[in-house]
Amino acid sequence: MIESLNVKNVALVEEVQLYFSEGLNIISGETGAGKSILLDALTFVLGSRPDREFIRHGASQAIVEALITVTDPRNVSALKEFGVELDENSQFLISRAINKQGRGSCKINGKSVTVGMLKEVSRLLADIHGQHEHQSLLSVANHIRLLDQFCEIDEDKTWLADTLDRYKEIIREIKYVTGNEKDRAARLEILNYQANEIKAARLKPDEEEELTLRRKTLNAADKIYKNAQLALAILKESNISGAAELLKDLSSFSATCEELAIRLEETAELVNEVTHDLLTFADGLDNETQTIEDVELRLDVIYRLKKKYGLTLADVLAHYENVTRELAEISRADEKLARLNAEKKKRASQMLGLSNRISEVRKTQGQMLSAEIIEALKFLGMENASFEVNISRLNGFTSGGFDHVEFMISPNAGEPLKPLATTASGGEMSRVMLALKSVIAEADPIESFIFDEIDAGVSGRTAQQVAEKLRALAENHQIICITHLPQIAAMADSHFLIEKLTDGKKTVTMVNKLKGDALIAELARLIGGAKITDATLTAAAELKSLAR
Repeated sequence: MIESLNVKNVALVEEVQLYFSEGLNIISGETGAGKSILLDALTFVLGSRPDREFIRHGASQAIVEALITVTDPRNVSALKEFGVELDENSQFLISRAINKQGRGSCKINGKSVTVGMLKEVSRLLADIHGQHEHQSLLSVANHIRLLDQFCEIDEDKTWLADTLDRYKEIIREIKYVTGNEKDRAARLEILNYQANEIKAARLKPDEEEELTLRRKTLNAADKIYKNAQLALAILKESNISGAAELLKDLSSFSATCEELAIRLEETAELVNEVTHDLLTFADGLDNETQTIEDVELRLDVIYRLKKKYGLTLADVLAHYENVTRELAEISRADEKLARLNAEKKKRASQMLGLSNRISEVRKTQGQMLSAEIIEALKFLGMENASFEVNISRLNGFTSGGFDHVEFMISPNAGEPLKPLATTASGGEMSRVMLALKSVIAEADPIESFIFDEIDAGVSGRTAQQVAEKLRALAENHQIICITHLPQIAAMADSHFLIEKLTDGKKTVTMVNKLKGDALIAELARLIGGAKITDATLTAAAELKSLAR
């Protein structure tokens, strides 16, 4: 419910704060006092677009804040999905501002959100019904939602939505697998060309590094061979073994000579090994058949493949794996297509079964809803009205089934049923909504309803009946109602008076919560007009007493 509304610099309002109560909240006042200003402020903070005159003259910006309490578990869960956290009192704060340049801010609990998100959040919590703004009933798309609140089909609808999602996914997969034959043939040609080109290159993972090093070696081949030969000549001229023999003859005379002889023998053995390896290396250089041109050609092949298929050789090889995988998938397309078509048929059958079950419930409950609304409309003074929930079948499936739902009405006897959205007048639309809400009140998660002059075009006994319906609806929902009828005002749990005051220099709109004599005086004004007499005061007191 809406706990409080703080309005600053909106039209004639400098700043007012209203604390609403549970049950029925009534707003009344003279024509032109500013009742519509409060409604505009309320719709603004709930996400609507303001008009050019919204900001008070002389002010730089308008600010509206609403403190909301949420008790219905369905709404608590839905708000969590939007990322809206409630405090320990199950409350959250909406703040919205707009300046003269049309720029503004929109926040929930101090965190900036889009106006679109605010609208989605507000739609869970409040429904506003004015003579010219019956969002729920003017949009035929909402009729199925309103009917479904009267039905117990949430579980079936969830299953249907999941099944439809999978069905659509299957359709996309089938379209991809089959595709356009010309496009598919072109794709196959490209894939085969790429696979053959990379395969023919016979690439190895570390080949590029090895070739780069090989090129470096071949570029220095002459120098390497020359130096290797010189090194061999020097090693051959050295006579380390002979030096070792000379020192070995002295070993019996000197331990040092013996140690040195051993070390020279070891060195001679190592030199022999190096000489042998160096000779093998030099022979290999002399017999080398691979030329620098061969290496360059091979590196050029790798470079061209990298330019086409990736930054590195590993990327080229990975691309080859992907291409061969896709070719394999295409070759198995018939098998996959058969499997997808079988699942498509299965899902379509499931959707049909669920949709038939949902439709049957809607038709049964739609008849019951129509009968109860007709009774409610009779109670609200539309004795000859007829109402019908018209259910027709769509060509395809939606997440809610294959039903198209539209409310039909005949306000007067002898007239055919016509679409509610284009037939009912403002006053009739308000009473239809009131009748609808009173019937489905228990199932409706919306906690606050705002009615702008729902009493338009009614008086006498009908006004009393409207008042009693509002009172009954207020047992389970918060109602905020702008009215000029004393019968409705007398039912209030909280009553607010809107007044326009001026000191000759400026005009402001003020809001006061009425109690005691002030409350009776306002009821007397609603009964008797501008002139309040003892008789109207007595009638007002009696009306309030009867309402209690």
